[in-house]
Parts: sequence; C-alpha cells; structure tokens
Amino acid sequence: MEKVREPVSELRDFSGGYKSGEPVVSCVSATFEPGAVTSVIGPNGAGKSSLLRGLAGLLPWSSGRVNLCGEDVGGMPRRTVARKVALMGAKCPTSSLSVFEYVMLGRTPHRSLLAMRDSAADKVAVSEALASVGLPSLAHLPMSSLSDGQRQLACLARALVQSPRLLLLDEPTSSLDPANSQIVLSHVVDVTRKAGIATVAVMHDVNLARRWSDFVLILRGGQLLRGGRSEDVVTADALSEAYGVPFERCEAFLTKKT
Repeated sequence: MEKVREPVSELRDFSGGYKSGEPVVSCVSATFEPGAVTSVIGPNGAGKSSLLRGLAGLLPWSSGRVNLCGEDVGGMPRRTVARKVALMGAKCPTSSLSVFEYVMLGRTPHRSLLAMRDSAADKVAVSEALASVGLPSLAHLPMSSLSDGQRQLACLARALVQSPRLLLLDEPTSSLDPANSQIVLSHVVDVTRKAGIATVAVMHDVNLARRWSDFVLILRGGQLLRGGRSEDVVTADALSEAYGVPFERCEAFLTKKT
C-alpha cells in the first residue's frame, strides 16, 4: 500500500481580511502536498495574493485554521515561519547588489542575530541555490545587469536558499515572455520535485497553470470555486464560470516538460 504523504500546509475553512472590512478570502479549505505544484487562478480581486499571505501567516484571519507542518501557523514565531515559508513577489528589484549578495539575503532567518559575516554553510547554500536555477556563472554580476527572466530566477534562488518547506510564488511569470516563462516554471517544478517541498503559485495565464501544475485552485469573490487536479479543474466550463466570459478548449502547441 502506498504511504500517504502528510501535507506541508493546510487551510481549514480559512477566512481572512484587512482591518474591519469584509473578508477577502472566505471559508477556503485546501491541502498542499510535498513535491507538488498548486496554481491559484481567478479574476482580478478574487483573493489569490491574499490566499498566499494567509498561508504565510501574514493575513489576519477571522475564522478557520492555517496549518504549517502540522502546527497552527498563527502560534508560530515569525522567525520560525520564515525558516519554513518563502514568499516570492511578482517583481524582482534591480538592485546594485551582486546576484550572490542578493540571494544571500534569503539566509537571514537561519543566521544568528549577532552574525557579522556570511558563514561557509551560508555560502554553500547560496551557490547550490544559484546552481539549481541555472545562474552560477552570473553570481558576481549586479542584479541591475540581468534580464527580466534572469532576475526572476535570482528571486527564485533567494527564496530557495531559505530552505523552505512551503514555497509561495505571486505571479512568477507576470513580466516574462513565453520562452522565459517556460524556463522559470521548469526550474520551479524541478526544484519542487527534488526538494520535496510544496509550491503554491498565483498565476494569471490559465494555460501555463494547467500545463505546469499538479493541482489548481480557482477562486472567485474570495471563495473556492473549484479545486483538484489541473486536468480536471481547468476546463472551459469552469473558466467561463470563474471569469464570466466564454472559454473554448483547443489543443496547444506547447507541451508540459517532464
């Protein structure tokens, strides 16, 4: 009998929002498995990015529960959460730091507060993270000299160097052309599989979400409309219902890389 894998993170009837307003995410339940990529799609204002913040314990919640590695994330110290969760935003800065220095910032949660220098272990971790996304030869270049695609990969390396159990990506391909989108997502899938982490990505491109994800959640109005395996969830009927415009299924000329 196949051994059941414990989820890295779980949402149980999670509702959350900001200040005294209405919840932006309402009664969402989902599980995120190790070694699997889950995409979150839906129209603008559906609560996709807020869902990521909820998973990271950054969105105040009014009801429900968020579990991280079997514990309630709300009761965990922020430094502990930062050692287990990495959140990558949609925009990567054009910093004057070198790529190596920028990625090293991801080691902060694992370092002593009194540490004055990068340890040998930190340097090895950064080198390994850069190698995992194909950027070792660019380590000493300034971030400002990189292309958009290369900067996204550097941001991914910075997230990975945290050694997270849960990787959260907010629109990781939003500013990229199709070729660079494929490169970034191939590295995301590869690292997710090899490291056995759970990856959750907010995506606007529903075709990319279906092609590169194991599971997909469709949000509408802060609620979970559908969730499950990508091939079962991302259908013309489901997308038409979520976005309010007609969708039609056609055969794509690009296939998922395995």
